[in-house]
Amino acid sequence: MAIHSSLEAQSALEAMQEARIIRQIAARRWLHPSQVSQWKRKATEWLKGALERALASDEKREAEVKIQMLHTKITQLVMERKFLGTSLGR
Repeated sequence: MAIHSSLEAQSALEAMQEARIIRQIAARRWLHPSQVSQWKRKATEWLKGALERALASDEKREAEVKIQMLHTKITQLVMERKFLGTSLGR
């Protein structure tokens, strides 16, 4: 759901900011109020999806970092165990 035109994007942004009511935005831009409402709804849905994707991506990255840290810690513990086992003659 990409916003295709500059007019569409500007109208939707202005409607989302609620600086003016939709009828005023439509009249000023020679549009029908239902068109501005539709663009506002479309932009809101697109932004919601974009934010959800960004959050999911951030969570995935954080999980990957935690997994890498755990793998590093496991490797360290295995090496320490091997060292202590050979030092103590086991």
